[in-house]
Amino acid sequence: MDDQTEHGRSACEEHGWRYGGTIPEEVSASRFGRKERAGWAVLTQMVADREIGVLIIWEADRGSRTLTQWSAFLDLCRETKTLIHVVAHERTYDIQRRSDWKVLADAGIDSADFSEKQSDNIARGKRRAARQGRASGMPPYGYRVRYSEKTGGTAGWEIIEDQARVVRAIMIAVGKHHKPVKSVARFLTEGGVPSPNGSAWSVNTVRYIARNCQYAGLVRLPDGTYAERKEQKDGAEWPPIVTRADWEAASAVITSRITGPRPGAAIHLLSGLAQCECGGIIRSNGRGIYRCVTGNLNIQEGWLDEVIAHSVCSWLSRDDVSDLYIADDGPRITRLKKELTELTERRSSFRKRAATGKITEDALQEIEDTLTPEITRLERELGTVRVVPALRDILGADDVRAAWDGYTVQARREIVAAVTGIVVRRVPRTAPRSVRYDPLTRVAFDWQAQPAKRGPGGRDPVIRET
Repeated sequence: MDDQTEHGRSACEEHGWRYGGTIPEEVSASRFGRKERAGWAVLTQMVADREIGVLIIWEADRGSRTLTQWSAFLDLCRETKTLIHVVAHERTYDIQRRSDWKVLADAGIDSADFSEKQSDNIARGKRRAARQGRASGMPPYGYRVRYSEKTGGTAGWEIIEDQARVVRAIMIAVGKHHKPVKSVARFLTEGGVPSPNGSAWSVNTVRYIARNCQYAGLVRLPDGTYAERKEQKDGAEWPPIVTRADWEAASAVITSRITGPRPGAAIHLLSGLAQCECGGIIRSNGRGIYRCVTGNLNIQEGWLDEVIAHSVCSWLSRDDVSDLYIADDGPRITRLKKELTELTERRSSFRKRAATGKITEDALQEIEDTLTPEITRLERELGTVRVVPALRDILGADDVRAAWDGYTVQARREIVAAVTGIVVRRVPRTAPRSVRYDPLTRVAFDWQAQPAKRGPGGRDPVIRET
């Protein structure tokens, strides 16, 4: 910093400028920097107030490596007629000149690209280290850095058992019992369990822990898959706190809460899942009656829920039913995921080009109309070869009905939605009670793997392959 200040003073003497002071700043100019740039705010305000005639900087990329911020600053300098002297260039730029503006604007693009490239390299190094089983970066809650007794350097992470027990409890509560994260956070706070930051447990903290694949000894790869850690010959360790199955279950529940109905929100088993024979969707009226949206059907909610529970549990208790829903279709999943990733990346690339004006909005719309339906088709096809955690769990239960009774309504809905379609038939109001309450007469099932159900806004709830 002293050397840069000295060069700035020399430039003032050489050009006859009056030295007005230095605005020091140690904070990164990159968009990835997390600390507030107090010096940059002061500088911007001084330029806006026309208190600076000539701004002296060491390098053009030391202004800002955020492209939009640098571009706005150049516009401000042009408006206030502030000159910019770059010491490394040994040149003073007047932004009112198109050629000078272009030089500094191009420098801003190069600086932003450098930051992006540097970030990619760091992220790539972390992923490589994780794939090799080496812990990198700050350890999450439940771990601490372990140091080598020989070298004194970092030798991986080690588990903090008191915190690890909390992590396991969160995974089980969210993944297996489908407890809402808000109630989990409240339970931990009321129980006096210290949180990662020492304050009350928040919904975001519980959600972060439940979705963090590091607790299962995994790292997420760019293609959406996960790599497991490997044992290191030099003793570096990254021990998992929970099993992969427990993490997958918790992650799936949390993700479905974001993209679909909240696990604790549903209170009616069949609302939106069952269908009247006329084609209308059946919903609860909130007073113990399921009704078709067309008004063609009324049926007792409690009775129909019990029919569905008995029928589903009887079906899932069969010895041969697991193969119907949990098929060994790994190659197909791999192919579908590859195709989906390629199309999604292509669409993203076209959107970026449109954002920079390289393709027109009309051309982008044509591309969207072509790619989006195909992406949707692949997403739905991929959903048919996967299984929701609740279904996988109940298929492995010794007593299916006991497991069913222990689930939340949302978990039961996930099971029903995955294993069967349901059509409720109408009968005349004058029909005998034996007919009106005959399960074989009133309810028809479609016992086969169902496509993934759609969430709010047409989004698919996220599910994991077995």
